[in-house]
Amino acid sequence: MLSRYQVSRLGTVRPPALTASAPEDSHSWPTALSAFEAALAREELLLRSLRRLARAAEQEGDAHLAHFATDEMVAHQVEDVAEKVRICSQLRRVGGGPGLSVYDRSLRVWGGGEEGK
Repeated sequence: MLSRYQVSRLGTVRPPALTASAPEDSHSWPTALSAFEAALAREELLLRSLRRLARAAEQEGDAHLAHFATDEMVAHQVEDVAEKVRICSQLRRVGGGPGLSVYDRSLRVWGGGEEGK
């Protein structure tokens, strides 16, 4: 989304080189809760970065970018963080065992997946 915005303003996009994940980000979590907590941490980091972008745009007098970052990107990211917080809270409540299985099934139904698979 940000790349398209930059190009629409006749700018260029030079993505940085991809690097390996940090050692603490093992991509292997012992529980669903720890996986969603890691996802929440990533979403919160992205939200902080987008807020810094909007603040920098305001300081530089780029009202158009500040508006775009705040209304399009930050607003969407706040929704993503709220969703991860909701899921983490629900996972804490259900715990492990059968409760987790029932919760997993409900996520598939709410997400448009097929129940029972």
